[in-house]
Amino acid sequence: MSSFKQEARLSCAEELHKKLLKSETFFGRFARKQHFIDECLVVTSFFILLYLFYLLVSWSKDQATKCRETEMVNWKRCRWLRADLHHSVSAFTGHLWLFIIKVLMDNRKRLKEVFAFALVMVPVMVFVIYFNAERQTKHWRSPVYRKSKLHHDPWEAPSPEPHWEDPGPYHVAYPRNYKFITDDTQTCKNTTPFLLLMIPVSPSDLKARSLIRRTWGKEKMVLDKLVETVFVVGLSGENGAQQERLKQESLQYHDLIQSNFQDSYRNLTIKTMVMLEWLSKYCSKVSYILKIDSDVLLHVKNLVELLLNPNTPKQNYMTGLVWWHSPVLRSRFNKFYMPISVFPEPEYPPYPLGFAYVMSMDLPPKILNASLQIKPIFIEDAYLGMCLKHLGISPTNPPDETMFLVNPRHLLSSCSLSKLIATTTTSVSQMNWYYVMIKKGVRC
Repeated sequence: MSSFKQEARLSCAEELHKKLLKSETFFGRFARKQHFIDECLVVTSFFILLYLFYLLVSWSKDQATKCRETEMVNWKRCRWLRADLHHSVSAFTGHLWLFIIKVLMDNRKRLKEVFAFALVMVPVMVFVIYFNAERQTKHWRSPVYRKSKLHHDPWEAPSPEPHWEDPGPYHVAYPRNYKFITDDTQTCKNTTPFLLLMIPVSPSDLKARSLIRRTWGKEKMVLDKLVETVFVVGLSGENGAQQERLKQESLQYHDLIQSNFQDSYRNLTIKTMVMLEWLSKYCSKVSYILKIDSDVLLHVKNLVELLLNPNTPKQNYMTGLVWWHSPVLRSRFNKFYMPISVFPEPEYPPYPLGFAYVMSMDLPPKILNASLQIKPIFIEDAYLGMCLKHLGISPTNPPDETMFLVNPRHLLSSCSLSKLIATTTTSVSQMNWYYVMIKKGVRC
């Protein structure tokens, strides 16, 4: 009897031991699964924070764009908004990095599992961000109306129309009822130049204007043809002191025209269209115009020779460094990114690069009429190509491809300068040096 009880106790003990082993295995597995679930939750939280960071950056860019492009009159408020957005994004970035480091340190023994789950989450996040960006693009294109106070002092920053549609991130605020608040130049009013040089420049860049005035911009009679120079500026967005300096500069040189759009890189299309408005209004008797950037060297004599050539058309003529197959950039990380919803074609129509291009004087009013049918994008030269395509006009290659050079790899020789019309420069000293060489005489 005692042996039977002993055997029964042993069998019960073994059975209990087996159950304990099973339970231990179950709880161990559960613990390991729970630990993995915790890690997954941590990684998921990280991606949620990353998505929130993306939304914050997108929102801050949107606010900065609106601040810059909606003609805000209160420049102090705009500056405060930019500073506040920059501080918020910087603080959030710092906290995000601290969170990443903490997660990696706490889970350094199980980094393989963490990174494996992260790889699964990456395509999900890419899809979510892409979907949200497309949704935001549609939202930004929807009509938004704003009100602004009217200003009567011509030297203060006037506002545009009281109500207008928000152009969004890829279009610009044109057409609008922009007005010229500085225009005391006598060009085209009391004179009729053969060639008019139009130079878009930043309102604060007095250094560039001074350099041009003492180099190629001072040439007035070239091959018995009158050549004149006009600088085009918008509103600086700075305080009244800058506007007062512009006023004094205009009174001294009489070669400035200023309109009441916000002067910025994203508003170059507005600048060009306003320039064409001024040309159409005052300069119908001019033969040719050259739009040229302020960092570009111009060989005025070579340009006039080209325009006097009997083979150069007098109408529907536009030339420069022509891009015939310029691809539309679809990468969101490129500053010239253009979504399919805005411009669906893979290539832009042919256009001359914006650093320097020549056009016959019949084109400005034609381009302005075409712009009523084509919503302006922020890429100025590509937009002109779109207008030319609408008009059925194609730009013309120059007789020699070395006449217009952009970012040449090496310093230009005397031979290169003898064929040149326009080239970008990298410094004041380089432009001065090239100009001195041209005046001394250059040849192959």
